[in-house]
Amino acid sequence: MESLDTPVRITVDSRKVLGPVNRNVFGQNLEAADPRGIFRPLGDKTFPVHTIKNAQGYWDEKNKRLWLGLKKELKSVGATMMRYPGGCLTHNFDWRKTIGPLEQRANPEWYFGLDEFIALCRQGGLEPVITVSDYVFPAEELPQYSANLVEYLNAPARPEYPWAMKRKEYGHPQSYGVKYFELGNETNHGNHKVIPGRVFSAEEYVAYAKKTAAAMRKIDPNIKIGLNLNNAKWDQTVLSKAGSLTDFWIKHFYKPPFDEAMDARKNTIIATSYQPRVEATIQKHLQKIKQLTKKNIPLAITEYNSGGRGHLRRSYLAGYTNAQMIQLFLQPSNNVILANYWHLLNDWWGIVLARDGVVTKRYAPVAFFQTWAEFLGDQIIEAKVDSPLLETPSVGGWGASTKLNSNRKNHRKKLILGENFKTDYNTPGVEVKFPSENSMIVRLKNRDRDLYANFREIPRPASAPVGEPIVFTIRFKGRFLPAKGNTHKAGMGLGLVDTRGWEAVKSATRILGTDKTRQWKTFEKTFTTLADCTGVYLVARLETVSGPISGSMQFKDIEVFLDAPKSYPPFQAVTATAMLSKDKKTLTMVLFNKTLDTPTPVEIQLIHFQAASAEGRELHRKDVKSSREMKARHFPLDVKGKAARLILPPHSMTAIRFRSQS
Repeated sequence: MESLDTPVRITVDSRKVLGPVNRNVFGQNLEAADPRGIFRPLGDKTFPVHTIKNAQGYWDEKNKRLWLGLKKELKSVGATMMRYPGGCLTHNFDWRKTIGPLEQRANPEWYFGLDEFIALCRQGGLEPVITVSDYVFPAEELPQYSANLVEYLNAPARPEYPWAMKRKEYGHPQSYGVKYFELGNETNHGNHKVIPGRVFSAEEYVAYAKKTAAAMRKIDPNIKIGLNLNNAKWDQTVLSKAGSLTDFWIKHFYKPPFDEAMDARKNTIIATSYQPRVEATIQKHLQKIKQLTKKNIPLAITEYNSGGRGHLRRSYLAGYTNAQMIQLFLQPSNNVILANYWHLLNDWWGIVLARDGVVTKRYAPVAFFQTWAEFLGDQIIEAKVDSPLLETPSVGGWGASTKLNSNRKNHRKKLILGENFKTDYNTPGVEVKFPSENSMIVRLKNRDRDLYANFREIPRPASAPVGEPIVFTIRFKGRFLPAKGNTHKAGMGLGLVDTRGWEAVKSATRILGTDKTRQWKTFEKTFTTLADCTGVYLVARLETVSGPISGSMQFKDIEVFLDAPKSYPPFQAVTATAMLSKDKKTLTMVLFNKTLDTPTPVEIQLIHFQAASAEGRELHRKDVKSSREMKARHFPLDVKGKAARLILPPHSMTAIRFRSQS
């Protein structure tokens, strides 16, 4: 990294307004749908019903009302939007089961239903975002199902709108006026293990979206509808064929890939270099949208958080990284219409834990949201940063930031595969053959259960640095030849899984789609392991079997590669967002220092703003992997009219408030 002996200079011009502060980027997510078939087996009778009943704690189950302390908690983190009923849980969510008097509901597990969600939004001053199910019914039934949802929420309570009349009957005569709707959630990956299994192709998703959007807008032409972006091939099809259909495009971010098995410094390298890579991705999406739709359609980041396992998702590094994401979302040039963090309250990701209406724990990321909320202004103004550029080394699957060979593509090394083994195929209705070194045939005879059969082991390559993730790519050709008379379906393909097993470490990847083609088709996917991975298995996958299935799953030209990640350009040591209040008497700034070890001196020059006083909040922690609650350090700032100096700790967030003399 370069020396930062020379102060970073930031020039802020209060008369150069870039745009309004978009408070809709401070949205949150909750889950209030059935996880069975998604994250739990369909027959699981022991799943935590209370998770659905109380929407992770937003609902006071005992008193049948919203948690009374909720408004204060939401205000503390600046929450402005709420997304319902969840992410993947949307796939098998039927909103009709969640309405009406609690004692009369078709499914009593949904105590926190659609009306309770709207009540939550009104109590907390939140804009609702509804994710419409993409797989709960066959595709031909979804347009009317979705139109009925809009009717229930937004139509006037008149006889020609029977669902709106039901809303009135249930005690809500006035339209809810919900504005934002998403058509599906990460639709390209299908409905998980729900039977029958469904996976839209990009073309099928476009057909579903066109019919569904038209039906919904027929009820309320003023709603805003968003469509999913997923991968390059999917996006090309959906953008080019449904470009005129959508009001916003949906993208999710779940990186950087923090790893508990990797040391703190390497995790910090990933955290400090993440923001510019996300911005480059956002700009790439915006360019693609403009190219294929001829419109400047905004993005909606309806889910974002850091990646990784264990407590690091609630650590200082996670808070530091997600706070930088907010900085990107606020930047007008990134054209983000809304964003929803995953998520605030309880469950596996929650950064606030509450039980029976009492907060029992807050984690480190809370302080970052609170600081943003406290220092928000009303208009984004120009802040020019004269900062040195930083370089970082490659860390496992995370490419270097370097002047040399920046933007270099992946270097790929073909691996020698181990011997085939058949121990996982000793199961009814399955016969396996290996015609050649890199091919296999799995014959199915009335197979009525899923199959996850390992057939080769690939040890950790000697060239992969110990204590860092490994990047594998699997490529193969596949097809399925059904037996005569076969009528049942299943998801088919290959994958890679950590040799410790899915249940132990939840680290795997899959490539399905073999079941959809009778001709040889090439499939390819990259998989980044955990840092302590000692090897992976190649696994044949048969999923969501609808009934006894017979035929031949065939794979050839199976290859696995070790990938060296692409490198990126160096990035600014310091980034800054400046905001002005409506009355122009208060100027606030949020600064991020990206250095690993070096405190960074900063000089701030104010143009067209005469400051009389200033104060700051600083968020910095040496133990970056810690998830324990933290508080911002308050400090006064010596300001001389139009200039101020301060020192930013390494890998830190600092907020400043200047007040004018008038």
